Amino acid sequence: MPIFFETRQLVTPGDLIAEGEYVAGENTYKENEKIYASRLGLVETENKKVSVVALKAFYIPKAEDIVIGTVVEVGFNGWTVDINAPYSAILRAGDVLSRPFRPQKDDLSQVLDMGDLIVAKVASYDRTH
Repeated sequence: MPIFFETRQLVTPGDLIAEGEYVAGENTYKENEKIYASRLGLVETENKKVSVVALKAFYIPKAEDIVIGTVVEVGFNGWTVDINAPYSAILRAGDVLSRPFRPQKDDLSQVLDMGDLIVAKVASYDRTH
């Protein structure tokens, strides 16, 4: 069965990308053996998997992902980090400091301050945080 778009070709939501024994990947959906685009983006195919790479999208984190983020707030017991996801990430002081954290005495802005860039591993993610 055919693929109607070449790799890296632009598609819009609702475009019929392929039909037959293909598997719907990210940003696509399958109805009656037909795969459609659900986002504006570029077609990618890998074996029988058809996906769309969104042109503009938020990053949806997964546990164990390595991310780069910007500290946007220094809190009482940790930092809020922008990782270009729908929600900000929370980095707890206890996960960063190599010694016990004392909120009454420790000035967290001396460790990480607003605007600092960090590289971190996502421990967990749910859509409420």
